[in-house]
Amino acid sequence: MDLSWLTTRNTFEAAALASLGIGTRPVTMRKNQSDTHDITEWNLKPASDDGLHQTSLLRQSFNNGKPQGLLATETLHPYLLAVRAMHNRSLLLEAQSGRPMRSIEAAPGSWILEHGHAPPSDLTGSYIETPDQDRAIALIGLGSALIQITGPQDHRVYRLTRLSLPSKLLPSAPRADNGLWYARHRDQTVFPEHAETHFGRQLHALHCLRELRRRQYSKIYIIIQHKTPFHKGAAIAQNAPSEDKARVQRVLGKKI
Repeated sequence: MDLSWLTTRNTFEAAALASLGIGTRPVTMRKNQSDTHDITEWNLKPASDDGLHQTSLLRQSFNNGKPQGLLATETLHPYLLAVRAMHNRSLLLEAQSGRPMRSIEAAPGSWILEHGHAPPSDLTGSYIETPDQDRAIALIGLGSALIQITGPQDHRVYRLTRLSLPSKLLPSAPRADNGLWYARHRDQTVFPEHAETHFGRQLHALHCLRELRRRQYSKIYIIIQHKTPFHKGAAIAQNAPSEDKARVQRVLGKKI
């Protein structure tokens, strides 16, 4: 087994892997002190802490966004559920700007948003309203159709169908009552009792995304590009002690 750490600049990918217990560590770089454009590379451990998931295998099986190998057969693999939650989050943000969205079935019982108007028949029946974006995303992943988004920017309310959309991949399957998951989350019984379910895994993946973004700027490295006969430059922590910065300046002959 390859024990070397891997890297990615895709925060969504890092969060999906983190939701499986794969360790991540950010390295955020900035070209100079005044630059506002940062580049973050996520170091990824080679496997999850429990040894059940291999990072390189998962990445190879999701090459260019198309599941193959392991993920082509395990269409409800926890990694795919996490990736779909990231996808739905991105498109839900677009929907908040007024872009129409509809749901399509990515796998039996697992749904994703795509651009376009939903058939009116998909938007009928009883509905659920929630101001919780994560809960809305998880319900969309279970097949609840997005009916409407209301409220100001800082207090969105998401209206979704209570029943899941009819499955085209499993036509004989009954429509699920997603209102039960809404109630479990409200009553705080999703974790740990239902953590391994489709609903629980989506919520956990979205939590991991927030945690990674919170940690993303915990330590920023300033890139110093300066070629000398012996050095091509350096990178130093933004909050490094003054004596360390002075040492780098002496070696490179350039003020930081």
